[in-house]
Amino acid sequence: MSMDYGFLITKLRKYLGITIKEFASKIGIDTSTEFQYENSGRVPEKIIETICNVFNVNMDYFEEKISVEDAISFSGDNHMRVERIKLLMNERNISTNKELAELSNVSTSRLSEILRENCPLSLDKAKKIADALNVGVDYILYGDVSKKDNPINDTLIRWLWSHPEIRKKIWDKIHFDIK
Repeated sequence: MSMDYGFLITKLRKYLGITIKEFASKIGIDTSTEFQYENSGRVPEKIIETICNVFNVNMDYFEEKISVEDAISFSGDNHMRVERIKLLMNERNISTNKELAELSNVSTSRLSEILRENCPLSLDKAKKIADALNVGVDYILYGDVSKKDNPINDTLIRWLWSHPEIRKKIWDKIHFDIK
């Protein structure tokens, strides 16, 4: 593959909403290598294949035949994603789709389609549902159990910024532990 893939990888990474460090970690390379790929555009075919496998990206995206939105395939593991959402609904005592729809700001009809597996779960909807269920989006999308009970998401970050006294205590504790 001799095309300039840096722009396409950057666009994909930003669409997924993850940092260079997170992206690099998921595909098994160091951050500086990922940074180099994104800036130079020269990427080994093996890395493109790895990106496609890890993030369920259609190879046509890297041939510029389809958009990034159309390239992300959530269908392969969609059943497991739906099962995780249903399990979380049960654990959180959310008994109806309507209740989760209101909490997540996803329309009831779209949520019903997702839960019946009639349409794939988009990244945007996954983020909204994850926030409503108070889990990390990586738990819903990829089954990353470390993100189930301790999500680092926008809700937590907003909460920390609105509670400066707690934020300071956490910082002081981290700073003390480092010394």
